[in-house]
Amino acid sequence: MLRELKIEKNSLFSIETESEYYMILVMRDTATDSAFPISIGPTEGASISIVVDDVSVPRPLTHDLFKNVIIGLGYMLSKVVVTELRDNTYYANIYLEKEGRPIIVIDSRPSDAIALALRFSSPIFIEEQVFMASLESEETKKFLEIAEKIIDRSKLGSA
Repeated sequence: MLRELKIEKNSLFSIETESEYYMILVMRDTATDSAFPISIGPTEGASISIVVDDVSVPRPLTHDLFKNVIIGLGYMLSKVVVTELRDNTYYANIYLEKEGRPIIVIDSRPSDAIALALRFSSPIFIEEQVFMASLESEETKKFLEIAEKIIDRSKLGSA
């Protein structure tokens, strides 16, 4: 079974420590509103943010270029599915469809798959067992705690 995920504005958080810089993307299950956070690189985070925040760029970025190639070949991105959680790493598949042709399934990092899905306005799904496993993950709990602290700080700043 698949759960559909949604991405809203203000769901991307930058994290900087002495030794690393990364981003946390918090998506929500459309049926239950449960949070699903995932760690992504800053480049992919910026690419996702551009779409979520409706920012125009003068030249195509990598994910825009890939979208143009897919469309140029006559395909559409029908969906993205986060398929697996292994060793604290998520895996995803991109599904490409073209009338009269078999569906093409491409292995992808979730962050790249999500950046592309947003550009196509295609749905993002997660396998039920992956979603349930993420709820038990210490990393997920840590990411949610970090995101909540950032949200609380932003509320304090706007008060």
